[in-house]
Amino acid sequence: ACNYCDAISEKYLMHEHYQDFSRIIYVKKDAPTLLRNELGRTKRDVVALGGVTDAYQPAERKYKITRRILEVLRDNEFPVHIITKSDLVLRDVDILREISRNSWCTISFTIITFEKEMLSLP
Repeated sequence: ACNYCDAISEKYLMHEHYQDFSRIIYVKKDAPTLLRNELGRTKRDVVALGGVTDAYQPAERKYKITRRILEVLRDNEFPVHIITKSDLVLRDVDILREISRNSWCTISFTIITFEKEMLSLP
């Protein structure tokens, strides 16, 4: 977990010890199906991915859950805002382009650096 991670609060912590937060993951394999079922019952609005934890965790390479969620959002023309530190988001640029064409899509990146020059960028 990131040093500044707010997901390690009681609200999100699913482990007895906070150290386990970085080692134990819960893969929500049915998330795309659950999302598809819910979208028909909700007003179309921006869906944020990565607001608490990064949607492009290393496990995403294997499970492709975020990609499948993006397909559901695309199929239902929901706008999306992704917050990530991962370049794995580039894998899904094809779907993100389609979402952008039919709805709205934005990606926010967190950049970590120790270079002082980078800290003062506008």
